Amino acid sequence: MTTDATDVGRSGLIVLVGTGVSMLGFYLLRVVLAQALSRDVFGAIILMLSLLDIAVIGCLFGLNQGLVKHLPATNRGDHEQNTYITISFGIVGITSILLAGIGILFLEQVREAAFAGSVSSEFIILTLIALPFYALIKLSAGTLQGYQESTLYTLVSKIALSGGRLIAAVGALLLVGSGIAVVAGILVAYVVTAAFGLALILWTGWRPEFDSDAAILSFFSFSFPLLLSSSLYILLTTADKVMIGYFTSATATVGQYEVVVTIASLLTVFHSSFSFLLFPRISELVSNGRSNEIPSLYNQATRWILIFTVPLLSVILLRPGVFVDLFGDEYTLGSLYMPIVILAGAKLVDSVLGPNGQALLGFGKSRTIFIYNSIAVGLNVILNIVLIPRYGVIGAAISSLVGYICMNFLKTTDLYVNHQFGFFDRGAVLYSIVALITATITSTLIPDSTWIVSSILIVGIIATTALFGGLGALYFTGEVTNEDRKTVKSIIGMFSKVW
Repeated sequence: MTTDATDVGRSGLIVLVGTGVSMLGFYLLRVVLAQALSRDVFGAIILMLSLLDIAVIGCLFGLNQGLVKHLPATNRGDHEQNTYITISFGIVGITSILLAGIGILFLEQVREAAFAGSVSSEFIILTLIALPFYALIKLSAGTLQGYQESTLYTLVSKIALSGGRLIAAVGALLLVGSGIAVVAGILVAYVVTAAFGLALILWTGWRPEFDSDAAILSFFSFSFPLLLSSSLYILLTTADKVMIGYFTSATATVGQYEVVVTIASLLTVFHSSFSFLLFPRISELVSNGRSNEIPSLYNQATRWILIFTVPLLSVILLRPGVFVDLFGDEYTLGSLYMPIVILAGAKLVDSVLGPNGQALLGFGKSRTIFIYNSIAVGLNVILNIVLIPRYGVIGAAISSLVGYICMNFLKTTDLYVNHQFGFFDRGAVLYSIVALITATITSTLIPDSTWIVSSILIVGIIATTALFGGLGALYFTGEVTNEDRKTVKSIIGMFSKVW
């Protein structure tokens, strides 16, 4: 017998493996591009990917999240469920094609506004053509998450997307050697991944149909506010890059900041993994009248996120040079260390507390999330305007830190006040302190190495000692819960079956 908590842990492990592959693929892509292309071309490609992330929100209308909310409350393959998926694909497909067409009609205006005329028209056209396929990938991922199919979700949104993009982009770079070839490779990867995602959804039972008796208005009323709130969240994560490009008029600076973001974003890998099943499972518990079980499920998910995130944080703070050196000689630790530390703090807050948004969505509070995101993004944009012209990438990092703290404080407080979620976990604090102390001691005892392989090995040793030091503290103080033991046994059983 498995519990909701063990299901979250097991699915989290599956998504974690895929997320690790995905982040490694995107990390390698950025490293290869940073070393092979000039900083201006590298910055333009990174800016293109950021703009795609922003534009795709306007095509989704929050329907990808609406599917995660509504599919668990219906039966697999029934008329109502098929209707939600059919409507979503129709709206997203039409909207994304129209938006891409409008962009092509106003090609020069887009080129000047987004890239200050620094890229070719072909660069813009390929980017716009990629938009509908990227939107379909996002919608396919939302459908599979609503189905609670962690393995299929991982195959599409993690492995196929990131792996295909890495292979196609690097292959195009090796064959042609230009930035426009890289964009063409990314387009090919998006086309193939979109087709793969659609095929998997058909395979899992979806058939295009429309049932007028389905609760379509409820579906839309939940989903559409997420168009705005998701847009605001994307702005919180990408506005700093866009505004750096605007205020500094240098895509090279965007590329420099992307190095900082790439390193700090490693901390989000465990959040995206262990919160994967949280949203649909909470929706299912609410629909079944079992809301009293949700706080313990949420606490268990956040604990697993923290356990794996803190050791990674320790090596980013103590040995960031290992990560920076991978991007080539154009990037030095001296100018990037402080932004890395600040942004790592921002990503830590969003990683450990980030499941609060998934929990609120599970309760159906999409409008509430919109309000909280609006406040945080408004504060972030104001700080970006004030700080970036004066402090550059450090100002952008500070703005992000304040924005993430504000957003997560509001959401966590809402859960505490309105849903009786715990606000303080003694075990989490104990684990974090001991893990960081252990990592610091280990790092002090091990000297630096100029050989990259040795440096990576040292980083692994530091993170491992931090992990086991923190776990030892939990064990000897009796802070290991029964759900922790059940989850570990379930994961061991899953691996034993595989082997």
